[in-house]
Amino acid sequence: MAPVAASPEPPQPSPEVRSADPKPPPAPAEAIEPTALWAQLVEALRREGQTLLADALAWACAFEARPGLVRIGFSPEYRMARSQTQRALKEIEARLTQKLGAATVLSIENLSSEAALGSIASQERGQREERESRQRLACQDCEAVALAQEIFQARIESITPFEEAVEPEFAIAAMAESFEDDFAD
Repeated sequence: MAPVAASPEPPQPSPEVRSADPKPPPAPAEAIEPTALWAQLVEALRREGQTLLADALAWACAFEARPGLVRIGFSPEYRMARSQTQRALKEIEARLTQKLGAATVLSIENLSSEAALGSIASQERGQREERESRQRLACQDCEAVALAQEIFQARIESITPFEEAVEPEFAIAAMAESFEDDFAD
């Protein structure tokens, strides 16, 4: 039997030798900050008076956005908002397509309750609760509020802030003037 010669190893390119690619790989579609894009869409709908749809979309978290695809998610407790979003899917996709400059699909996914804390509506609710808490604390030391509670023989249990902030000094002065007018006679 004749000995079998081992096949020679294929030559390895040296580190200095690089093969030239005839075509570079296609660039991925430009990613866009999803939260900002989603906030712009919600704000545009609110400006146009489509508050029901805007409020539903505000409960979604956007976590991917690029021309061709926007991915959002709802936590299970926001089934109604998700349903409203699905009913308006064509309109939303048309708006995203116009904004992103390419036919864009909206993918609606399930999120955990914790993951949904980043939604616009969750953030707005947190800001509103913080503002109410600050106002409640400010009321505890306010002479005008103490006077109002004494006059009405009542205690303030909750505060609903105005959408636009009112300067406390102005509000107290106006309230005091009103009380003086009412009880001057």
